[in-house]
Amino acid sequence: MRERWSRLSRARMRVAAVAAVAGLLFAGAVTAPPASAAVPGWLSTSGSTIVTSTGAPYTIEAVAWFGMETSNCAPHGLWSISLDEGLTSIAAMGFTTLRLPFSNECLAAQQSTSINAAVNPGLAGLTPLRLLDTVIARAKAHGLSVILDRHRPDSGAQSQLWYTSQYSEKRWIDDWT
Repeated sequence: MRERWSRLSRARMRVAAVAAVAGLLFAGAVTAPPASAAVPGWLSTSGSTIVTSTGAPYTIEAVAWFGMETSNCAPHGLWSISLDEGLTSIAAMGFTTLRLPFSNECLAAQQSTSINAAVNPGLAGLTPLRLLDTVIARAKAHGLSVILDRHRPDSGAQSQLWYTSQYSEKRWIDDWT
């Protein structure tokens, strides 16, 4: 029972943290990114320590920007803020890494929804795959690393396995490739 309560408490804290970050993002708390922001390049491990390509210890300080795993097939909030505003806010809050969940369904889709073309003119009309590439490139420009999270096969719900009858294991492998 204690272990279950601990898991629930951690889950609640994560939800609260994500909600707080989302609130800051969408409330317009945008400041310039720190001058020292630099993407560390490839990461690996040395024992239990994550290290950069030069061997320097590195701590991943990540925030998730969900939406590319939903039926929108786009990071949520792009209906009211620009991608660069969101990334600037994330970097300004001290995060070094953006976790970007996506679904196989979205990678196959022809369009994203809920992107305000007036606020994000360069994103409107992109396929979700091109949008994913753009988000990654803009994150790098803001000094952020990206963790890709193939969150689920489709936008409807989680599945028991990493593949379904609609999105095969081969498709899963091909999408990662």
